[in-house]
Amino acid sequence: MTFTKVELITDDQSPLFILNKNGHYFQATKSMDVEKLEQCDIFESLAELLEAAAVLSGTSIQEIEGNHYDFRYDIKNNRWYEICPRGYATRVITEKTIEQYLSNWSL
Repeated sequence: MTFTKVELITDDQSPLFILNKNGHYFQATKSMDVEKLEQCDIFESLAELLEAAAVLSGTSIQEIEGNHYDFRYDIKNNRWYEICPRGYATRVITEKTIEQYLSNWSL
């Protein structure tokens, strides 16, 4: 797996905070149709997302804080990227829509 540090140009910097049906938690830019997300909970803030993820996993917020992934859409290159907690971006390659991908995403 190759990691690349990229500068992304996004159309909206305010993120969505999402907990999917697999119990994975992440944030994503709003460049998607949230109505198409399947069995996902959306939260108003990162703090609320982390609290829900901690309760679901039976751990404390401190144990999971800083471990969430970020998904961003690069409008310049018309691509989605998955950004790991260390800040490295990997291009999302999928035949599904981004909403389907995120609804089913797992590590």
